[in-house]
Amino acid sequence: MLLARGSQLAVAWYTEDKQKNAVVKFAWSKDQGKTFSPPLILDDKENLGRVAGTLLADGRAIVAWFDIQSPGKASLVVTLISTEGVAEKPTIVAEVAASRRSGFPTMTSNGKVAFVSWTDVEKKRIRTARIELTP
Repeated sequence: MLLARGSQLAVAWYTEDKQKNAVVKFAWSKDQGKTFSPPLILDDKENLGRVAGTLLADGRAIVAWFDIQSPGKASLVVTLISTEGVAEKPTIVAEVAASRRSGFPTMTSNGKVAFVSWTDVEKKRIRTARIELTP
C-alpha cells in the first residue's frame, strides 16, 4: 500500500521475516520518497497481511490488515499511526473468514472519518465500517 499527499508518503506492506513469520510493516517519508523512516512493525504475529490504508487530513495514517484468530477465522484490524511514527494498539473492526475469498480490505477517509470495506464471505456481500477518529 502506498499513500501520498504533497511531500508526505506512507507505505505499509506484508512480508515474512527470516523465521517465516508474517509481518506487517509501515514507514513514512516526508521528502517525496527520497528517504524513509525505519520500518515500524505493526504486527509480527500470525496474520494474513492484505494491507490497506488512508491518510487523514491532519497527516496521520490509518492502516488495516487481516489478523489470524484461529484456523479459518481472522479479524479485520486497524491502527492509527502518528506523523512521528507511533502506532496505537490495533482495534478489531470485524470478524472475517481467513480464506482468499475475503479479498483485500479497501479504505478511504474524508479527513475526519475513515471507512473500511471488505468481503463478507458467509453473507456474500461487501461490508463497510465507519471509523470515528480521535484528534
